[in-house]
Amino acid sequence: MQAEIQKHVDNAVSKTINLPGAATTEDIETCYRMAYRLGLKGITVFRDGCKEGTVTVGRREDALEKFVLRRGEILPRPVSAHGMTHRLDTGCGKLYLTVNYQPDSGEILETFITTGSDGGCLVYTEATSRLISLAIRGGISLEEIVEQLQGTHSCPSYMLAKGKGKNLSQGRSCASAIAYKIAAIKAELKKQFSDYNNVAGEILVDDSLLCECGEKLERAEGCLICRSCGLSKC
Repeated sequence: MQAEIQKHVDNAVSKTINLPGAATTEDIETCYRMAYRLGLKGITVFRDGCKEGTVTVGRREDALEKFVLRRGEILPRPVSAHGMTHRLDTGCGKLYLTVNYQPDSGEILETFITTGSDGGCLVYTEATSRLISLAIRGGISLEEIVEQLQGTHSCPSYMLAKGKGKNLSQGRSCASAIAYKIAAIKAELKKQFSDYNNVAGEILVDDSLLCECGEKLERAEGCLICRSCGLSKC
């Protein structure tokens, strides 16, 4: 292909050939001699492992390993994420909790919390939301975040409203109500993505979803689809 394109291009066409780690000196010689014979102006050859961490070929399991944050590192916010918003009824009024998560794994990434028109502390909810998101992207487990929020003291307004018979969200303060809801959302996402993994016709290999034809399944609009054979499961 490069040779055909090169016929119509004055400048050199860039082409990199990635070879497996078992490639021999003769394999590399063949690449360069063929390029010369075809009249190419330049090629680059990499053998897997020749530049560790830069070029890897056929290492699927490495790409699937979770990125491990070092102390003090913060995972950057993704360009886009899926999310859902839930209403919480508290002693100070309504709260709206939005939880964003990875569309391919269901892993929670961040939260947004706003107050309703009937009251509540906007600054408190914004600060709580920011700190929860920062903790998640800083590598702190969601279980620990939930435990800390649930361990806060009871809120007088919350308990007074409950005493008056108001139907409030589970918890004893805004913080604990947020924690209970986040925990419930995580459980829901875990079940949802676990159901995806058990769809007929799919095989789970090294945390990747494979179609019965052997190609990787992709999630699209709540379904699993195969770009190769056209399989679709919702």
